[in-house]
Amino acid sequence: MHFMGKRRKRNPAVWIAKTAVLLGLALLFQTLDAILPAMSAVHLGPFDLSTLIIGMLVNLTLCVAAGYAGFWSGVIIGVLTPAAALLQGQMAFAVMLPVVAAGNITIVTVFWLLAKKARFPGSMYVGAIAGGALKFGVMWAPMTFAILPALILLAPDAQKASVLSTTLTFSMIWAQLITGVAGGVIAAAIIPPIRRGLGEKKEKEEEYEKR
Repeated sequence: MHFMGKRRKRNPAVWIAKTAVLLGLALLFQTLDAILPAMSAVHLGPFDLSTLIIGMLVNLTLCVAAGYAGFWSGVIIGVLTPAAALLQGQMAFAVMLPVVAAGNITIVTVFWLLAKKARFPGSMYVGAIAGGALKFGVMWAPMTFAILPALILLAPDAQKASVLSTTLTFSMIWAQLITGVAGGVIAAAIIPPIRRGLGEKKEKEEEYEKR
């Protein structure tokens, strides 16, 4: 007999596999500037192409993790990616690690809530835009009012302080809005085809996604 209130236990091996694959992709994306160094030499206004592409791909992975593998998958990837960037020398200052992690967790949370818990037509796209905007806000405040002023004060001279201010303002603040929204929108577009391509039925999706 089928009981409506009964839920089958989720398969932890499936969740671990999804999270591991997505984490691997995110870490690979973070090394693209080393694999394709020419990207850093291309500028789109105040932004370099490397920052925009890598940021978009990492945010895409975070949202796919949240919308497909589950909330905690997104959180784990959101914390481990900036930690790896710091260890690999891709993040210049350790003080930025908690700010980036907090921003990542923000976009994961908002996207997951709208993609999973508040399902309505276009909910994932709303989650992408709202998540990207809130991630920007979460990172903008501490970067603008605490971290950036402190780093400028520690700069050895005025010229380096000016370069540091400009670089971090665009790469760690304004680029986050662009890459967060863009990555989230692409994730919202590809999650349904991923599900269909892997042949997952709606009932099975709900079973594994309720985290």
